[in-house]
Amino acid sequence: MSEPFKIENDIPLPSRDRRSPRWEKYPWAKMEVGQSILCMGDDEKNGPASAYSYGKRHGIAFTQKRTSAGVRIWRIK
Repeated sequence: MSEPFKIENDIPLPSRDRRSPRWEKYPWAKMEVGQSILCMGDDEKNGPASAYSYGKRHGIAFTQKRTSAGVRIWRIK
């Protein structure tokens, strides 16, 4: 029976750039109340989580709605 994982040695851990949070990929800081963006593909999952995290840290709020094209996220506060 084959093992599901291959154990490897001497693979360096990638550094994480603390100056660039994941939510910087999205325009949360530039959005005004009433504006929205459409998230498609992988961003359908990552976008809403990022909006929630950004909003919690900065005292603003977002809401989301699944559409036939993807997930649309609005700034509401």
